[in-house]
Amino acid sequence: MIIQIMALAVFSPFLQLQQNDWHLAKQKDGITVYTKAVDQSGLKSTKVVSLFEISRKRFLKEIINVELHDELIDNCQNVALIKNSGDSLIVFYEQFDLPWPAGDRDVVVQMKVKANTKPNESEVESLALSNVFEPKKSFIRIKNFKANWKIIELSPNKIYVEYIATLHPEGTVPLWVVNLFLADVPHNSFKKLKKHLDLK
Repeated sequence: MIIQIMALAVFSPFLQLQQNDWHLAKQKDGITVYTKAVDQSGLKSTKVVSLFEISRKRFLKEIINVELHDELIDNCQNVALIKNSGDSLIVFYEQFDLPWPAGDRDVVVQMKVKANTKPNESEVESLALSNVFEPKKSFIRIKNFKANWKIIELSPNKIYVEYIATLHPEGTVPLWVVNLFLADVPHNSFKKLKKHLDLK
């Protein structure tokens, strides 16, 4: 608890400076979700922040394990690893079963672990690839997606995690489905990730 209070004290001024364009969407279970509009095209961003009681190295290992995505990410199914270059670069394919009337989506993602710029931090970047193969039949391909994980070590078994993702859903998507993926899905995924890590 003391470490959590210290972490909030350290990061609160920083977060306040960064939240000017962000709007609080959900705060529950020790997980805070913010959203914002990036431009007029429909592009949206989500930011999720939380504390985890786990080592930075172990957390990093878990989030690059794409085989867990269909368990941890709402509506995610049929995950397939396309390329694995050690622990620093992977390419994978995922499908998302969206509620009616939105059509199902698929995406090809490249996930890259960046070289450490600070000894107590790690970053992972994800980017949608559009030139790997054609969209599957009956799926709408997500072409505009990028995400960044920032993992800051507070102690050997305590980390601060910030996840920022920008996504254009492509096609026509009802507002309630957009809001679902901006707030509920990120929150639920973090909650499932916490539970998964607690069970290991």
